[in-house]
Amino acid sequence: MGLRSGLILCCALNKTELGVVPKLVGIPVDSVTTPDGPPLSSSPCYENITNFMLAIEKRGLPTFEGSDLEHVKVN
Repeated sequence: MGLRSGLILCCALNKTELGVVPKLVGIPVDSVTTPDGPPLSSSPCYENITNFMLAIEKRGLPTFEGSDLEHVKVN
């Protein structure tokens, strides 16, 4: 769920460069029990993904589509 919400991505980036992603949106409680909930684009957590994407793009790092996180499978 942390990956799908963007929290892990933003926290990892902030560890490499403090404050790169200054605002993080927390995970709603019901998202923890329902990881396959509504599409990310309709979630407040999508702001994390957007902020992460902007930060890596500014640094010239490879980007991906936020919707790619909808299809992440964990074994």
